[in-house]
Amino acid sequence: MNSAREEPAISGLGASETRPRILSLEDGAIVVILTVIALLLLTIGGHDYPYLHTILDTGMCLLSGMVALLMWDIGRRVHRPFLLWLAASFGVTSAVTMFCVTK
Repeated sequence: MNSAREEPAISGLGASETRPRILSLEDGAIVVILTVIALLLLTIGGHDYPYLHTILDTGMCLLSGMVALLMWDIGRRVHRPFLLWLAASFGVTSAVTMFCVTK
């Protein structure tokens, strides 16, 4: 079932078409929650968050590693060298981020 609700889009000649909504209600709630967390961290001032830094670095290492594997797999399947080069760059990014995590 498609969760994106459709709303009317008005074209130049007055005819109405339907198009999917960009953000769902759940997406908007996530954006609001993350904005509140970011504003809360900014308002309590400059503190040292060593665990937050480690968690964010680890997340970036895993994310860039997964994107590298995905791009490598897609590049091998469709025989596109650009995707292989892109995968290599994400792999290097993951390795450098791993160095930052373990430092």
